[in-house]
Amino acid sequence: MTTSINSVVTVFQNVFTNHGSTLLNGILIATTVGGQSLVRKLTFSCPCAYPLNMYHSLVFMFGPTAALLLIGITVNSTTWKLAHGFCFRVRDTRHSWKTTCVSWIEVLLQSSIAPIAWLFVVFLDGGYYRCYRSHEFCLTTDAILCKNETIFNSYALSSSFNRISDNGKYCPPCICAPNPTDASYLEAESQIYAWALLVITGVGAFLGNKKT
Repeated sequence: MTTSINSVVTVFQNVFTNHGSTLLNGILIATTVGGQSLVRKLTFSCPCAYPLNMYHSLVFMFGPTAALLLIGITVNSTTWKLAHGFCFRVRDTRHSWKTTCVSWIEVLLQSSIAPIAWLFVVFLDGGYYRCYRSHEFCLTTDAILCKNETIFNSYALSSSFNRISDNGKYCPPCICAPNPTDASYLEAESQIYAWALLVITGVGAFLGNKKT
């Protein structure tokens, strides 16, 4: 029994030793995907207001991206080695600017895995991008929802109507609930960007590994 346990432990040690970075990246990606799904379900709701719909979407799309990148840079051991070398090494023992730049590029690339995963899932979801651009398909003169007087008046009588509709240019209820055809178009466009991002990242990673 003890021998079997030791064998299992040895196998896991070998796996983590040889493929530790790959496993860590996999865990990061899985955590990012799960986190995005949770955020989408619990906190994101497209506001029926312009330009708040744009700001709201951008914050949810790129705020976590920036945060994940910053966290990745912070927890990367090379970051602190570079900072320590810059602050405490004398000029004669410091690395050259070329070596330092290469090291920083490696840090950025290693730290960009989770942010790219977040952006991929965000664009694949389509809801954030749809919210960001929905006002373009919601002119008051064309939007079906604003042709309903009851719905339109419920917004038009609000003191904030001019602020949330760009002085009546856009139809507020349409922004958060666009026509299904327009919504499908925007979601499809968003998903194209998602797969393009994945392809570009994959090609970049392949070329990078080929050079090394």
